Order: sequence, then C-alpha cells, then structure tokens
Amino acid sequence: MGTEFKAVAAEEVSPPEGVEWAPARLLQCYGAEAGSDPASRLELEDLLQDKLLPSFADEADAEALHARALTVAHGELAPLQRKAFLSLLRAKRLSQDQLRKWLDLHRAVKEKRASGSAKEEMARVAAASAANFPEPAKAKEVWDAIGASKDGKVAKSLTALAAASSSRADALTARVELRRRLSPHLPASALPLVESMASRPGMLLASSSTAKCLLERVAALVDQSLGAGGGSLPELALLIDVTSVFPEVLGKGGAKLVEVLSAACGSAEVDGAVVCDLLRVVHNVSAQLASEAPNVRRPLVALLCQKCCGKDVEAGRLAAACLTTSVLLPALRDKTFETLATKLAASLKGRAGPQQHTALAALAVFAKRLPAGLGDERAAMLSDVRSELVEASTSTTGAALTAKCESQRRGVKLLANELLGADAAAGKSELEGDAEEGTLVVPGEGAARARAVFELLVRILEAGGAFGPSRGAPAEEQAALRLEAGCALLALARTRSLSVTSVMGPERWHRLGDCMQDEDPDVRAKYALKVYRELMRPFNARKTMAASGAPTPYLVFRKSGLPPRFCPLLALAALDANKTNASLAKNYLTSMCRRLRHCAEELKQPHVMPEAQLPWLVHLLAHHAHFEEEYEEDPCLPTTQRCLDFFLSALLAGASEFDLLRTVGNLIKRSSDRASDDSHEVHTVADVAREILAMRGKGGKWSHRPVPSSLRLPQMLYTHAPPGASDGDFDMLPHGFKLLDHVGKGGGGVLAVTGVKRSSPAAKRLSAATPKQRALPSPVGIDTGSAKKARRRSSKGSGSGGKGSGGKRRSKDGSSGEESEEEEGGEGGEEASPMEQSDGEEAEQGAAARLKARQEKEERQEAERSARAKRRSSADDEQGSAASKTPKRRGTPTPTKGARSSATVGENVAPQGSPAKGRSTRARR
Repeated sequence: MGTEFKAVAAEEVSPPEGVEWAPARLLQCYGAEAGSDPASRLELEDLLQDKLLPSFADEADAEALHARALTVAHGELAPLQRKAFLSLLRAKRLSQDQLRKWLDLHRAVKEKRASGSAKEEMARVAAASAANFPEPAKAKEVWDAIGASKDGKVAKSLTALAAASSSRADALTARVELRRRLSPHLPASALPLVESMASRPGMLLASSSTAKCLLERVAALVDQSLGAGGGSLPELALLIDVTSVFPEVLGKGGAKLVEVLSAACGSAEVDGAVVCDLLRVVHNVSAQLASEAPNVRRPLVALLCQKCCGKDVEAGRLAAACLTTSVLLPALRDKTFETLATKLAASLKGRAGPQQHTALAALAVFAKRLPAGLGDERAAMLSDVRSELVEASTSTTGAALTAKCESQRRGVKLLANELLGADAAAGKSELEGDAEEGTLVVPGEGAARARAVFELLVRILEAGGAFGPSRGAPAEEQAALRLEAGCALLALARTRSLSVTSVMGPERWHRLGDCMQDEDPDVRAKYALKVYRELMRPFNARKTMAASGAPTPYLVFRKSGLPPRFCPLLALAALDANKTNASLAKNYLTSMCRRLRHCAEELKQPHVMPEAQLPWLVHLLAHHAHFEEEYEEDPCLPTTQRCLDFFLSALLAGASEFDLLRTVGNLIKRSSDRASDDSHEVHTVADVAREILAMRGKGGKWSHRPVPSSLRLPQMLYTHAPPGASDGDFDMLPHGFKLLDHVGKGGGGVLAVTGVKRSSPAAKRLSAATPKQRALPSPVGIDTGSAKKARRRSSKGSGSGGKGSGGKRRSKDGSSGEESEEEEGGEGGEEASPMEQSDGEEAEQGAAARLKARQEKEERQEAERSARAKRRSSADDEQGSAASKTPKRRGTPTPTKGARSSATVGENVAPQGSPAKGRSTRARR
C-alpha cells in the first residue's frame, strides 16, 4: 500500500479502490485500542508513519511528495478518525516536550548550572517517557545509556528530534544517527526500542517542510480560483490539524500566509469556507505571527477588522478571535479596539441583517475572550441589547422577522459571554465566600448584572421561546431561542461565582432541566449534547491544551466545565419519546459517571462521586412541574420511576456502590427541603429511589469501598431538619405504589422482580441514625445473608396478610391519622433490627452469628407455640377441632412474615401470635 500511495502522490490522483480505507482503518484502531495498549499504539504509528507513507528518500522533491501523500490519507478520514489523528499528534507532542525538557535539564547538569534536584527531575521525566512504551524497564535503560553517553552527536541528534522547527529530512537523519551512536553501548535487543523512541517526535510525520509545501499548494489553488463553490480544501484541513498541535511548523511562513489570506478575501470566486479555514490557521499560529515584521502584521490586522465589520458571520467571528490573540500588539490594542467597537456598536442600531449578525458575533467573542475589546461604552451597549431582546418585533412575517429572531439569539449569547468574560477576568480575588458551602457571591454590580441576565434567560424558557421579537415567529424560531437560552444558562453555570446560591438558587437550577423535555426533539438532542460537552471540558484535550497566543484568563476559563451536579439533567432523557435521543443521553451519562468516579478516587474528593449527585436529581424530580399532578393521578409515579432508574442504571454500569447510594437516600430522608415547607416531595422521591435501589441490589448489594465520612448534601437544596422535627424515617410513598415492570432491570443492576403492589404505606422504616461503621442498613428492611435466602425459598408457596399466615394486620391511629403495620402475635412479631454491613470474612461471620441466634430464638418460640397448641387441641376434642393433636418436632424453624410453613401440606400449624381461644390457623400453600 505504501507503493500505491507513492504513485498517488507522484501523479496527483485519487487513491485506487481498496486502498483509501487503509489510513481510516489504522486511525480507527488507534482511537479504539491505543489508550490502553502502548504496544498497539507504537505499531499503528509505525504502520501509518513509515509503511503507509513512504519516505521518498530517493526523490528530488521528497518533501512535496510526502505532503501530497499525507494529504490524500488525511482526506479519507471521517470525523471520528480525524479526532484519532489529532490524538496521535498530541501524543507525539507530549513525547517531544518530554524529550526537550530532559535535554534542558541534562544540559544544565552538565554545565553545573542546575540545583541538586535537577537529576531527580531528569529521572522523573525519563520514567514518564518510558511509561509510554511496552517495556518501561528497558526504555529506562536506554535513557540511562543516553544520560551516561559523552558523545556530542547523541545530544545533537536528540536536539534535532525535539525541535518542532526541524524538517522531516533532518529528523530522519537524526534518527539514523542516534541508533548508530548508541548501538555500541546497548545490547542488540534494545536497538529496536531506540528506533521506536526516535520515531515518536511529530516531525517525522508533519514538519515545517510539510507545512511549507501545504501552504504553497493552497496558494496555487487560490490563484487558480479552484476553491470556488467547492467548500474547503483538503490541504487546509490537514494544515489546521497540524498547526493546532505544532504551531511552530509555520516557521517564517507568516508573510506567505498573509499573502494567501489577502488573495482569498479579495477574490469573489473563492468559497467562504476557504477564507474561514485560513483564519483558523492564523489563529493557530498567532504566537509566531507576533514576531513577524510590521509590514506583515499591519495588513493582517486591517484585514481582520474588515472581516469583523463585514457580512460573513463565521468569518467575522473567527477574525475577532484572531484579534484577541498576540497578533495584535499591546501597544496598538487599545486604540484598535476603541475604533472597532464604535463601528460595531453603530451596526447594532441598524436594521437586522447579516451585518448586524456579524457585529453581534464579533462582540460576543470580544466579551468572552477580552472584555476590554467592548470599549468604554459597553454598559450602554449591553443595555441596548437587553432592550432589543424584550421588545416585540414590528415585522410579522418574512425574512425581516427571521433576521430579527437571529439577532435576538445572538444578543442572548453576547450577554452571557459578557458575564463569562468578566468572571474570568476577575479571578478569585474579587469573590467572597466559599463555593463548596454555597455561600460564594459576586460582589456589588456584578451580582446584580448576573441576576438580571439569569432572570431574562429564565423568562425566555418559561415563555416557551415566545418572547420579544420571537413572540409571533414560527415554531422553529422559538425552539432555537429556547435552545440558545438553555445553552447560555449552562455556560453561566460553568463559572465558579455564578453557579451558587447567591445568583442561581434552586428555582433557577430547576429551569435548566426544561430543555431536556422540550417539545422539539432537535432541541432535546442538542441540549443533551451541550450538557455532555460542558461536563467533558476538563477531560477534553483540545480544551486543556493551551491555545497559542490566546489571553491567559480565557485559557484558564476554557478548561473549566460544569460541576458534577449537572449530570442528573441527562436522566430526564428517560422520558424522551425519541429512542435515539434517549440512547445517546444514556451513553453520555454512563461515560460521565465513569470519569467522575475515576477523578474522585484519584483526587480523594468524595463529593465528585456520581453517586453523590443523586440529591440533585431527587430535588429536580420533586419540583418538576408535573409532579403534583402525577402524584394525584397515578400512585405509581411512572415518570419519576423511569428517570430515577435511568440514572441508577448508569451509575451501576461501572460500579456497585449500593452502600453509598443508600447513605445518600437516608441523608435526604433526614433533611429538610429549602424550597418546600414540609419536604413531602423530596422525601417521596427519595423513597421511590430507595425502592428501586433495593430491587436492583437484591442479588448483590455490598460495596467494595467505605462510605466517606465527609459526605453531605448540597446546602443550596437541603438543610438540616429543625430541632423539633421527628427523627423517624417514615414511608412517604402514595397508597397503591408499585414498581413498574421494566424498572430495576438491566443497565448494570441485577434483574429485579417487580410489580408487587403495596396495599398501604408502611408505618415506619428502619432507623436512619448514622451507624458506627461505614454503611447504613437497607432502607426498605430487606435482610441479607443466609437467613434472607432461606426465607425467600420458603416463601414461594405462601401468601401474606391473611389469618394464620403470619402476615400483617393494619390498624389506624385515630390521633395522627397515620396507618401502621403491626405483626400479629407477641414475641414473634418483633421488627428486624438493623444489621451493620461489613466486607469479607467479617460479613460472613456476622451473618452466621445472627442466623444462629435467630434460629435459636425461633426454636424457643416454636416450643412454646407447640405447647399451647397441645393444650388447645385437648380442650377442643369435643368440638371436633381440625387442629392437629401431634405437636411439631422441636428444632423446626418457625416461618416468619410471609414465609412458607415447614410442615407438610394439610398439617395444621399454630400461628405466630396468640389467636382467640379454641381457634387455629391452617397454613396456606
């Protein structure tokens, strides 16, 4: 296949059939397997870098042929495979940075300029680099040999491999030279490892010479107007990916890039997508353009300002992002932004159209990345934008109304970005309070402005998008406005100061779930994806890697994602009629739960655990708009069950933290709701969650980790119960509640037997007092261990609740009006005491001891009942009593609640209690 790609590069034709799938398949395997298998990663890199793409060493124009072959291979990639290619480039960048850091430390130690800890740091860097290879111990030996070598050519070869400005020819020569120099000092078995280590730098795949060839190719295509109407160019797509990871490859090609951009903008025949891609390249290499001569930067800045004031929205947005980088020197920044802000503000007062949309997009970029770019009159300008959002449009139909609605949506984004930029610029110094305690506030004017924007966004959601200019717009325009408002609220919730009680509060937080149940399926799908992407920001390499030349506050802010408490929003997708949306949301939620659990274990922060986010979902469902209506109409609470089971199944797909989930449920039951007077709603939903959890945990509900002692509920939603409140954990489930047939099945949980209807609420649960050990008892009173299994086997043929069956009788307390359950009989009717959970042998020994004690107690009770039955049978001979006169053999276990009798069918068994004199009870089958 390397020969085929060599021919393709030489003849500039498309790859033949059967060959174009090779790069896509290699990168697909890289993305799927390389993360956990270093050997597979190195093998795939070698196949793609040295086998599929030939070296063209014997050709005069080897660099151009290699760039052409790489462009053809890159052009065959699908979006996911292109992400894998970017991941490969980032891995190479990491290896290259480690090599460069090691060389700097080695040079400092050799010149005796370093401190005593420099050698330890060198060892750490070498160990980190060796961990990326299949045999880290052998890789560490190679690093030791390199460190001990006194050959200057070894250091020179490593420097060429570490430099991002090296050409591909220089990197190939350095790789060969490094192996030749180290071969006398290493065994023959270690030489392939030296080859692999020398092949890791990215210059062997895409170097400065590759970027130069790509840029020349783009310039030729633009001059020939080959980019007209055909969308983007494959050479530009490759150049964007390479410069996003290795911006140094541009080298001194800034003048050529500006020349190509000017030619593309000045030609009416070049497609706008080509201009946008060139602007993306400018943004990637902005740090290199800052060192260019003034005669290169000056026309570039003028061209960017012209695009900001133009009619191409995407090009204007990208140009504004470029102006916020180091392309614009600090000495000229204030004056440039002042002039530009004046022109953009004038466009806002004109008629709604492409120019106004472009101005709003550019101002939104300035507000988020560099708030100073809005100018001195930004307060008045933002006030005008808010007024335009509220005022109804005079246009009733046609393109004018559509343009006005788009201006409204872009105005929403501008207001949200202004808050985000101000928060990022303020940093931690201007914030007061503690975010974890829920007392963090934005001081002064910032808090009032934030609350005003929050209220505006919430009003848009409450109005269903029929707000301001969109009031008389078509349904699709109103749906787009709802989505924009919901995404703006999510973006504001990312900030540390705008997502706490002082600004958001429980009511505004509940509104974030409205878009998950929007009437438009596209809104639901896009909003779920937005939630997932915002949660994934700290794990997204494109966000965590520093963008070259971007403002520092923006770089810090772009890494911050939504707090873990927003994961429960995805659980509302359980009610989505579109199965595709529900399936995608389930995948998002499962992926986030695994990542959060890993982070909580690594960082030792239990509040990050996904199980600790259950109180947020309980509160969200308890204050759902339709909860009260459903509570009155359907005692099974089906929508509540489905959302809770959706969330619990995602949690249990990667772990079995039943103890932690039970503890969270018990904490909710012992707390009060800040948004309700009697906390009835949250306690009811918590009981539903505990019922589902009990069903899922029937087969194996022991956790492998201790419950954190520092676990607590969010203070924004819950508070401690008042001093005079009862400590009892009462069942709040409605009369007639039962679990749905599909609830408790699949998704990582044990298949549960459901559909058992509750005839009335139970009187009281087990005590919710905090136990001494790490776990709380099962909240629904389900025993565990051998005794539970024996009773489950014996209960298959018996009923409950009837006379003589050892069942329950229900009585009503006339004073309180609460129904209670009492066990018939005296000693045998005691409620099971809470059992402390433990792990390993302690759990088995404790269960065996409790079982033995229970059996001894049942034997004593059986002996007493047998004696009483004997006396009653002798007294009832004259009446022809059906009771058996033969007492039961001692030692036979007595059936407990709902358990099957151990006697044979047809044999009379004395009841557990003290029935009326002269009567007996026949055991049910």
